[in-house]
Amino acid sequence: MLVLVLTAPLVACGTGDQAGRVYLGSGMTDRVFVLDSRDGAVLDTLTLDPRRGETDEPHGLAVAPDGRHWYATLSHGEPTLWKFESDGDRLVG
Repeated sequence: MLVLVLTAPLVACGTGDQAGRVYLGSGMTDRVFVLDSRDGAVLDTLTLDPRRGETDEPHGLAVAPDGRHWYATLSHGEPTLWKFESDGDRLVG
């Protein structure tokens, strides 16, 4: 049984091949988890850690209306907006 306790922003991407993916920001670990919305399985784990050794806390997750990109902001250090391709979760900006 999977129990998911949400203590961070949660965003679902619902178009094309990316349908059914959920992005969960984990501030205390500087990670974004990509989950399968059907069974909660972790599909990928991304580390957003521009300041090594410091907690940057990814939050403010959002998916573009067309589903092609998703975004995360960091709350500590210099305010930063990260842009990823939804297909492969590759950082593009």
